[in-house]
Amino acid sequence: MSRPQVVVLTGQSGVGKSHVATSLAHHGYSVLDVAEALRDSLPRDEQRSRAFLGEEFIAREGRAAIFSAIRDAVEPGVDTVMDAVRLAETCEAIKGWQPASEVWLVEAERELRMERLRSRLRVTGELAPRALEAYQRFDDELPRLRQLADVVLVNDASLEHLEDQVVRVLAAREH
Repeated sequence: MSRPQVVVLTGQSGVGKSHVATSLAHHGYSVLDVAEALRDSLPRDEQRSRAFLGEEFIAREGRAAIFSAIRDAVEPGVDTVMDAVRLAETCEAIKGWQPASEVWLVEAERELRMERLRSRLRVTGELAPRALEAYQRFDDELPRLRQLADVVLVNDASLEHLEDQVVRVLAAREH
């Protein structure tokens, strides 16, 4: 198996997707922030927050606009990691137009994810109800994402352990 030209990185907040993207960048991949690509596809006066780039963007612009904005942001011939694709349907679309792609799902236990998010956001207690709703929507996507995943990385230990998983996967692809 050869190295994927495009790695579609997915997983919930707090699982370590950004660390995986950084690791892949150290191995020669260009990092494409999917939220930024979507935001940049909008006229300047309509650019919004990450929250808008979810369901509201889909409702207003349509799913095809997401696929088009992501496809347009990928430079042909450049190994790219897409950080972070949230919908299984988007992963399927990317695999459809980019045959040399793989979906990498990063997972971690819920309590560990919540602990990381609280630490990152410096929030104590429970997360806001809207954030919890977003987690539930992503939980609903997980079964499809697991089916689509070519690689599943489990981030239940140190960042070094996560990096080791990335290195092992890439080494297996290059032999």
